[in-house]
Amino acid sequence: MKEVEFGHATSSDDLMSSRVNLPPDRSQEFGEAAADGQMGGIMKRYFWSNGYAWGTFDIKPEGDRIALHLTVTSGTLRLSRLDLSHFGTIRFEVEREIREGEEARLTVPKV
Repeated sequence: MKEVEFGHATSSDDLMSSRVNLPPDRSQEFGEAAADGQMGGIMKRYFWSNGYAWGTFDIKPEGDRIALHLTVTSGTLRLSRLDLSHFGTIRFEVEREIREGEEARLTVPKV
């Protein structure tokens, strides 16, 4: 579903349809705003936790890559590898540390 929303239903100026029209070549034909309760795909900020730290992240497609904006709200996040299911993986040569209150902007190549 995220592939459809981000890959087909998001315009070049980052507008996303609250519903995806079919066939896919019509998926960027936006209707009215989602004021009728159909807002499942509108919130694109996600919560994460690993037992040592927690925060939020959002993702945005950028051509053949996914832009990831990661925020650490509490704790320290140490990354040697980052896997985004159905998208791709980043491997860090040196462990990356993101501390409480810090943000990271990463780019993940699509699989």
